[in-house]
Amino acid sequence: MSRYNNNPDTRAFTLVELLTVLAVIGVLAALLFPVLSRAKARAGRALCVNNLKQVNAAVRMYCDDHGDTLPDTNFVALDYKPLVQGYLGLSGRAWTNGGVFWCPASEQSMMISPLPPFAIMPRGRFKMEYHLYRFNGGNADSHSRPGIAGLKLCSLRSPSKTVTVAEASAFIGQAWHDHKYFDYELGKHVWNMAGFGDGHVAYTRFHRLSGRLPCAADPPSGYDYQWSGR
Repeated sequence: MSRYNNNPDTRAFTLVELLTVLAVIGVLAALLFPVLSRAKARAGRALCVNNLKQVNAAVRMYCDDHGDTLPDTNFVALDYKPLVQGYLGLSGRAWTNGGVFWCPASEQSMMISPLPPFAIMPRGRFKMEYHLYRFNGGNADSHSRPGIAGLKLCSLRSPSKTVTVAEASAFIGQAWHDHKYFDYELGKHVWNMAGFGDGHVAYTRFHRLSGRLPCAADPPSGYDYQWSGR
């Protein structure tokens, strides 16, 4: 019996045909990947907006119960979380209640982080202590820094531009949503999510200072935010 199939109606792919199919699949994947990435980024920003709206609302409710006074605490996230978490229906130790304080885009940054502390920190605690929405309380940490800690909410000079809470990356001149968290060669600004004194939340362009944290000073003209409240 012959070992060869002489049926003219059946035959295998030739090498050229196989390479052509693979090339077509590669082109389609290259075309679809940016679309899928943008869709995923939009979904992450939508979730981040929802989270930050809740946190910002909790800060405002805290003011309602404390004579219109903003939390008198510095910009380290864990200092203000115990004060506002009750307004979000959370209780217990602050760092164990992440969830709404957790930006989904920051996880990508954590995955590409080259820094050893991020690599060895248990994921649960890392999620709560590092990737957080922070309060704009630089003035409580240092008299030379702007901030709104301890101020009356009604005293804010431009509430629609004054940051109340924002992604931690905004305070340090980095970015989560464009996945360039550790790229210090970025331009003069980065985009981050922020909540403001009038209650709105927006994807905002933040200025980067040379050699200093962006939260160390208000940005130059042309930016839609400020750290100082007066």
